Amino acid sequence: MADMEGLALAQNGLVGAFVVTFHHLKGNTILWSYPYDLDLDGVEFKASRSAMPSGSHVIKHDIVHFHVSGNLYAVAAFESMNDDTAERNLRARAVGIISANVDHLHMHVDFLEHQCHHQLQITDEAQQNFDAIADYVTNFNAAQHPEAFRHIDVGIPAWVDVPGSPLQCEWSEGQITVAHKDGAMQQLLDAYGKRIMLFWKLALLKKRIIFLTSPPVQHACQRVLACRALGQRCVTNASLQTVLKPYGYQNLSDIATIQNDDEYACCVTETIFETKPKLYDVFVKEDKLIAPDEGVNRLLRLTAADNRRFARLNQLLRASNSDSTIVQYFVELNSKILAALAIARDRPTRRVTKDDVAAVGLHPRDDGPLIVELAAVYCPEVDVEDMSDCTCL
Repeated sequence: MADMEGLALAQNGLVGAFVVTFHHLKGNTILWSYPYDLDLDGVEFKASRSAMPSGSHVIKHDIVHFHVSGNLYAVAAFESMNDDTAERNLRARAVGIISANVDHLHMHVDFLEHQCHHQLQITDEAQQNFDAIADYVTNFNAAQHPEAFRHIDVGIPAWVDVPGSPLQCEWSEGQITVAHKDGAMQQLLDAYGKRIMLFWKLALLKKRIIFLTSPPVQHACQRVLACRALGQRCVTNASLQTVLKPYGYQNLSDIATIQNDDEYACCVTETIFETKPKLYDVFVKEDKLIAPDEGVNRLLRLTAADNRRFARLNQLLRASNSDSTIVQYFVELNSKILAALAIARDRPTRRVTKDDVAAVGLHPRDDGPLIVELAAVYCPEVDVEDMSDCTCL
């Protein structure tokens, strides 16, 4: 059997593809997979359950992103139709692909939707042919596809730390690669307004976020990917590069996996997840953000500094109203903050000062607790100066 992890070493390629069907007795089952010797041990159950989320029988179409295992992610197109000749008068298909790189999954959605619709029209499973899907995987892996990735131009900060003087920032040009479809950041902004600043803090701190939704889960999956982008950054230090894991749709069968993880965002359709606070730091239910821990709950209170950042973001959007503008704003802010923490770590004192915080564009008093948390996550050896009595504006 082909080793999925071995196949995944080609970071920009596709590990495989699958087709899921609904059986009135067996439930969701894998109808076909490629490569034909693909090792589906542990993956078949995951793909069959996740490609058709709980409650999908009441919807006609969906796009589902989900985590498979390890560094493997998948996206699947789902479609159903009424059929008086079928058991339960329903036929359903899901066609998906698996990759070790979440950043290009969005590129395959159009193809998956087309194939899903095509396969659903064939009533006799014996007549189905999946060569087009197999050829798609083979052809994609045989060539380089720079167009598969969404690159956004951003600035990369480099701090100049001269003893006795404030930090000075020098910028160079760079790019960030994002996994969400164009417009997802704007949708997150439209849904939560200035509270996008709360999601920014949660993402940068790699807190566990669970969105409660109902089928179709497509928009919630995009919110998960948008949250990942809120925490992205361009920094050279490897210890500062890890970001929130975008697990997409998760169901009850995934609890055993996610309960051992501590930095992910996902969406669910079962309300029982809300009763399991050990699985999340923040549970997002409609327009409510619920945090069981008081320390996290304090992060969910908008500050004057948050309002100023939101005003600055809106100012930028008035000049250039695009998804890229939102990504660029947060990536550059994140990069400045984390690069400054790295500078403080390299000092003899290993200390973050009020002047440092002001230099990166944060407010020493309002953002002091955030800086303390960020230091604990990324640079635990750094000491943060007490800023609670700061009178700066």
